[in-house]
This record gives sequence, structure tokens and C-alpha cells, in this order.
Amino acid sequence: MTSHVKNYTKDFLNFFAKSIAEEIQRADHLAKSKWKQVNCKADSEGRLRAFTQLLVNIHDRREWWTTAIETETKHLETYLAAEKFPLVTVSLERLARDGLLLDVNLAASSNEFERLADTFSRITSYQYAAARLSTLDPGFTYTSDVGQECSVNHHAHCVLTARGSWDQARWLGRYLMNFHRNGETCFTDEFFNPEIRLMLRTLAHITEQDAWPSLAELPTDMGRYRTLFETVENPEAFSSALMHVLDFRMARYNGFQDIGVGTRKMHWGGVLGAEDWAVFPVELFAFQALAERYLGIKPALDIDHPWINNPLTAQLHAIDPAWEDDTLRKVVELADQHFGQVWRSGDALPAAGGGASTS
Repeated sequence: MTSHVKNYTKDFLNFFAKSIAEEIQRADHLAKSKWKQVNCKADSEGRLRAFTQLLVNIHDRREWWTTAIETETKHLETYLAAEKFPLVTVSLERLARDGLLLDVNLAASSNEFERLADTFSRITSYQYAAARLSTLDPGFTYTSDVGQECSVNHHAHCVLTARGSWDQARWLGRYLMNFHRNGETCFTDEFFNPEIRLMLRTLAHITEQDAWPSLAELPTDMGRYRTLFETVENPEAFSSALMHVLDFRMARYNGFQDIGVGTRKMHWGGVLGAEDWAVFPVELFAFQALAERYLGIKPALDIDHPWINNPLTAQLHAIDPAWEDDTLRKVVELADQHFGQVWRSGDALPAAGGGASTS
């Protein structure tokens, strides 16, 4: 890490500890909601303002997520007692998604970011178990009505990939590609935001095929994400491309087509407009891990942008494949009784649909 980036990181940590806490305290004292989208600029001040507002937005909805977790925990107990595994997978997915955002809020509010290290093991373990169990339902098909959200499974796939949990990542890669090949990806931005969908699809395809794609094999409509593949062997060009990608993410979270482009529209939010995707650029960490694995190149991600260089992302430690808590232990015990060891099998799923193209 360069001295310039180290100084930036130090300054940002100081800003984060003071400014975020003060903004959250102000939000607590106001009856009116503080959730809002900001028209951010591509400079240091604008980027910090946008990221601060992201955390305030998460804080503003903390009561909703707390209530949702309490409700879904009760639902899960009911579904487990009735052995309704399709509904068990839905509850696990919701607990993973809402639990992530609640933990992010608690970490930012208390300035205790280390609590997130365990969070990543929990959310990926929940999501991975949900995906594995979903395939064992007698009526399972790779369609949008199975109760699984592909964007949430992609989130787990990226975290597992970034942290080197290759067996789980490759299983999820095939699982996700089977949805994509059937044209049933469950994304909310299928037509308006092809960039993130195609980036996630390409990452899943790499883990499924166990190979890095040539530029000719990449989808043509990946937008700024394509430049990461084009510049991965050129550190200076890659750094510039990465900054553009992060600004693009920041703009899309706030509902804009790009930095300084377009009027805010809901359909430009898409996956990147959801807080769980906005707060952690997991696809970029996954890209870095895959480039190191297949090219022997570890592209640097430590640039002056708070969307990727902050105390939250610093907690993306290794995932424990054997991680369990009381909730997951109950799921695992019942699944073992109901399905035997087959549901834990590391064998790749059969390929579904028409071939392995990412285009």
C-alpha cells in the first residue's frame, strides 16, 4: 500500500469515526426520516458524503430490519417443525440479508467494525445452506419461483470467492449459471442495468469453468466492468478503471445513470441500489481473487474511494466453511435426518439449459 493511500486511509478512518457517529446521532433525534439519495460528485468530498449517507440510510431502517429478523426467526421455527424445506430456505435467505444490514448498522454506530468478521461467515453459511436445500425439493426447477433470489446468491458467491472458499464458490457458480442459462435470474434490473448482472454472471462462469475468460468471450454489454478485464495486467490503467467502476456503483446506488449523467430514476438503482450490495463491493473482491488464482496477478483495490477503502470492507476475512450457530445447527440436524448426507455432497450439479456461454 502506498504512503498516499495509507494517509488517505488514516484520514478516512478519522472522518468515519467522528462524522458517521455524529450524523447517526442527529438522525436519532429527528422525527423525520433521514433516508435519502444524494446527487454525489466524483471528488473526495462528494464520495465521502455519498458513503456517509449510505450508512445513515441503513441506520434509518434499523427498526424495520430488527422487526423483520424477529418475525423471520419465528417463521423459521415453524417451518422447521413442519419440515417445510422450501420455506426454510426462504427464511434463511431473509435472515442472511437483513442480518447483514443490521450488523453493519451496529458496527458503524458503535465504531466496533470487528463484529462484521463473524457476520460474513453467518450470511454466507445461511445462504449456501439455503441454496443446497432448495435443489432437493421434488418440484425444484431453475426458474424464478423457487424462493431463491439470484442477486442474494450472487452476493454469497462473491464473498466465498473473495475469501478463497473454492469448493462452495464453484458449487454456487454452477447453481447460478443454471439459472442464467434458463433465463431466470430474478434480478430487478434485467433490462435497465445489464452491467452488474453480466459482471456477476461472468464471475459465476469463471468459477464454474475453472478458467479465466478471453476478452472475446466476455459479454459485450458489461459497461465499465469490462474495462477491469481489459486493464487487469496494467496497474495504472486498472486503477483508473476501478475508480470509474466505483463511481458508477455510487451513482447507481443513488439512482443515477452514472456520475454527472441523467436524472434520478428508480430503475437505475437495480441491484446496486440495494443497501446490501451498495455497502460492500463484493464483486470487486471476487474479481481480485479470481485474477490472482488464474492469472497470477493480484490487482490492487486500495484506491482513494470510500466505497471500497473503509473500515467495513477491512473485515472481509476468511470464511469458516464449518461455521454454525444455533439457528443453522437446527437446520443442519433436520436436513441430515431428512435427506441424509446427500445434501452436503461436494459434487457439482448437472449443467442445465443450453450451454455455458456468458453472452
